[in-house]
Amino acid sequence: MAQAFDTYLRELILSEHSRKTADTVVREIGGDPEKFGVLVRLLSEGPYRLTQRASRPLGMICIRHPSLVQPYLHEFILMLGQPAHPALHRNLVRLFAEIDVPDTEYGLLADACFRFLYDAETPVAVRCFSMTAIHRISLREPELARELCLYIEERMPFESAGFRSRGKKILAYWQKRGKGY
Repeated sequence: MAQAFDTYLRELILSEHSRKTADTVVREIGGDPEKFGVLVRLLSEGPYRLTQRASRPLGMICIRHPSLVQPYLHEFILMLGQPAHPALHRNLVRLFAEIDVPDTEYGLLADACFRFLYDAETPVAVRCFSMTAIHRISLREPELARELCLYIEERMPFESAGFRSRGKKILAYWQKRGKGY
């Protein structure tokens, strides 16, 4: 059964690059940890096109079934440091912008997100999700807020509307709390 599902899932993902296909993958996997494990393995093994197309349903499943993510958190954080299709980084960072991670993972995740944030060549969506992920970490590790806020303020005049919008919200949060930075 596992091999048959592996082949089926691979063929489904590669069949068409569309929202419809992503939705079908999400329905096929549902909240099943074994099937989710197959998706994670396919994603990490590649090839490049498979990684690109599998990243969207991965992100969708992780948001709908956050319990499935827990065994793979460390692996996903490590994937952020590897060369990959921007879609994989976007979907993983989006995930980390929405879920809590264990304290033991803060350092690795913050490092990866700051690398994305500082790299002007990184797509703006990845940079914005990185800001949010760092902000979530800074709620528990406030010393990161200063570095994040200073960078946002410095870059505001030069960035996209999406970056400025997200940045303003983060700056307003810290200013409202009187934490200063």
